[in-house]
Amino acid sequence: MGRSDNMMLYVNEIKKRLNDFCLQEVGRTCNMLELTFQSSKNTSSISEILHIQSPFRIMCDNHLITSDRDIYIMHGEDAEKFSYFSTERNSEFDFVVNSKQQLFKNAVVSDVRISSHRDIMIEMNNALSVIVVECFNNVTEDDDESWRFFRHHSDMPHIVCYRDYITEE
Repeated sequence: MGRSDNMMLYVNEIKKRLNDFCLQEVGRTCNMLELTFQSSKNTSSISEILHIQSPFRIMCDNHLITSDRDIYIMHGEDAEKFSYFSTERNSEFDFVVNSKQQLFKNAVVSDVRISSHRDIMIEMNNALSVIVVECFNNVTEDDDESWRFFRHHSDMPHIVCYRDYITEE
């Protein structure tokens, strides 16, 4: 598809698809953040996924709990086994995410915003906290991808953010 950037159309589409969805998993592949959302109302197998390939941070009640930088920081003292792309998953990011699973699990999406710079913010609430995931669109090449939103195992078009525009692919 050609270039597009009708941001409100994409914000509304993402909001609609995440309505009554909750965060099921926070994970990563190398340095790409993966957020998996599923319906909070039924046991549907539909999963909506947000892949973030740009700098990000995860906040809880206005306090930073982890960010993309933590992926590159070793947790513990075994430097021999540390590598951010390792299957050991022994970065500070991995430690924080694993220790906060109860906080993340079932946090219901309450808002989605995309800034004029195409940064994306997803706000979620659980019984005790407000969790916010922010991705900062800081790619410098036209064809570099900042983030991608899609339905898992579906032919639906992906909503993809590049440096200067958002489009469907």
